[in-house]
Parts: sequence; structure tokens; C-alpha cells
Amino acid sequence: MTPEKQHELADRFDLAFGKMNYLLNIDEARRIVYHETPKVACTSIKKYMIDQASGAPVEMEPRKVHDRSASPLRMLDSYSDAEIDAMFSPDGGYRHFCFVRDPYSRVLSAYLDKLMTNEWERKRHLPMFGFKPDARPQFVEFLRRLSRRPDRERDIHYMTQARLTGRLAGFETSYIGHFENFKHDFLKLKLELFGDSEGEDYQQFGKHHSSGADDKTAEYYGEEERALVRDIYAVDFAVYGYAL
Repeated sequence: MTPEKQHELADRFDLAFGKMNYLLNIDEARRIVYHETPKVACTSIKKYMIDQASGAPVEMEPRKVHDRSASPLRMLDSYSDAEIDAMFSPDGGYRHFCFVRDPYSRVLSAYLDKLMTNEWERKRHLPMFGFKPDARPQFVEFLRRLSRRPDRERDIHYMTQARLTGRLAGFETSYIGHFENFKHDFLKLKLELFGDSEGEDYQQFGKHHSSGADDKTAEYYGEEERALVRDIYAVDFAVYGYAL
């Protein structure tokens, strides 16, 4: 792919090409493109796609799923300009899908995982918000600082899902699954896009990053927290139909 096409894609989707290159996981044999949304079962989904692309289950640690250099799923920069045009054309023969999640639980999950639990990730993520390396910021303070950062400049774990999936740019994926109904929606995805009727939902594989955020919203959310999340992720609530 030429640098000109990279710039064109970045402008079209208002997302840095390096992030797009990482987030789009492509099964070329089946012409299926997964628009990854971090903190929305992405480890489980990518492991399934890797197994399918490899022709058999692959033994690997969960963290290795995110190593794009070791994955059989192709990246955008391995395609020619003409192939990229086909990939994002309605009649180009590619099928695109994504999974989304209630913004309240998704951002809480990112906070608990990246700023509270995982020490390696804490050291990487805390400076993004101006916190000291040994800080333990309250959820509300994290949200206040996140609200001051433009969506396009955020780390992918905190970006709006509408931007990550291309919806902000008017791009429509052919299949949208929901985290809250993951087992049903994932099995439906497997059947419709991969022709796979097996019942394995791969959820257990991705549990290493689970923060239990869905069960902790009452503990972490008050009036200000809810108001901040409604503002930060207004487009996700509107586009994906989640209740305010």
C-alpha cells in the first residue's frame, strides 16, 4: 500500500493509520474483516479467527493473540491500493463485522484493567492522563481527564466504538454483535460468516483480562460519573442504542 493510500484511509475514517492497521484483522481466504473494539471480547474473537485461518486450533497464550506479527490474520498494509479500494467497497466481496458494548461497562472495564489491576499496563496508561506512576486515581477523576482529551487522540481502549468501527465515517459493517448477548451473537456470527455451526463460544479463552465491570457499575457510578460517560460516549449511546 502506498503512503498516499494510507493517508487517504486515515482521513476517511479520521483515525491514525497505525491504529487502523492494528485494529483491522483480515481473514483473506474468507474475505472477512473484523473491526476490533478493545474491551469487547476482542481476545476471544481474534483467537477464533486465528484458529479458523490456521485450519485447526492453535496453542497460544492469550496475550499472543494480540501480537499481529505472529498472527495469520492479514493487516491493511499488506494490501495493494486496488485491493484496499475493493475491501471498503460495497461490491468488493468483503464482509465486515464488529462487536460493541454498553459504554458504561466498557469504560469501567478499561479503567479497572489498565489503571488499577495490571501493573505493567498501569505504568503505560497512567502517564496518558497526567497521573504519577504510583497513582491510584478515582474513577471520577479518570473520567474528568478522559473527557478533556479529543476522541481521535485517545488510546484505543478509550476511543468511541463508533470511531473504531468506522461508523463515524459513515461506514456500515455487515454484522454487529453485542457483548451483553455475546454467546448468542457470536454463535450467529460463526454460522453466518464462517459457516461454522459448532457451539464453542471462546469466552473462557479471553477471561484473563476480565475485570467483572458489569457487576461493579453500582459501586463505581454516581451522578457525575454517569453524566461524564454520557457526554464522552454520546455517539455510542446514539448509534448503538444503549440506554442513557
